[in-house]
Amino acid sequence: MANLYVALLLAGLHTFAYCHRVPAHHERENEHHISAKHDHNAPYLKLVPGNVDFAFKFYRAAAEGAGRNNIFFSPLSISTAFSMLSLGAKSDTLRQLLSGLGFNQTDITEHEIHEGFHHLLRKLNSPDAEHELNIGNALFIDEKLKPLKKFLDETKHFYMSDVSHVNLEVDRLAYWRNPFNYEATREGDFFVDKHTAVRVPMMNRDGFFSSYRDTDLSCQVVQLPYKGSASALFILPDPGKMKQVEDALNKDVLFKWLHSLRRR
Repeated sequence: MANLYVALLLAGLHTFAYCHRVPAHHERENEHHISAKHDHNAPYLKLVPGNVDFAFKFYRAAAEGAGRNNIFFSPLSISTAFSMLSLGAKSDTLRQLLSGLGFNQTDITEHEIHEGFHHLLRKLNSPDAEHELNIGNALFIDEKLKPLKKFLDETKHFYMSDVSHVNLEVDRLAYWRNPFNYEATREGDFFVDKHTAVRVPMMNRDGFFSSYRDTDLSCQVVQLPYKGSASALFILPDPGKMKQVEDALNKDVLFKWLHSLRRR
């Protein structure tokens, strides 16, 4: 089940922009999603449908070959990296990159895509936000390559990306600068599948959270808010219903969940 939890937690970065568009009568109950000052014409809003579709398609592709292994990925990091790469692409390569990311160029132009990512990254990294979320891009180029200045200027402007020339033939591994702190956790049973359980460290907290019971898909949806407007969405399928939930995942189902959340 962890496959789905982690995928949706990280996919939440894509959906937070859309969540601000929930109708006004939901604003009091979903205050972590909505801002009264939100600009409904913000460029990044046009990215949301394609980004959400890409996140779920990527998850399904990864899940097919994962077997009993867990899946951990960030849709935002992947789509940002490939969108940045598209600045240096042309013709069929450019069309394939943007299409693969879920963008239909009859609905959104290439410039709108880059402008949308620019505004989204600035909003997520805003020092005025009540939550702390740091997202950074870096472009690592083989020291033998000499990219065009226009490409470097645009990656800096749209994606705030620093450029480093490196020797890509070096294969040494990196280590964490700051180890994870596992305080406030206790061990519990994590069910890899219906036949296998392993003991893992788990964080715990009691409280009231926005949730929704989807009787059609046999799952429970729980929203865990961060300070400010960001939040994480967790989906708990009923026993034996994991495949049913996976097959139904799409942006319409996700938006239905977000509109149906109630604090309990």
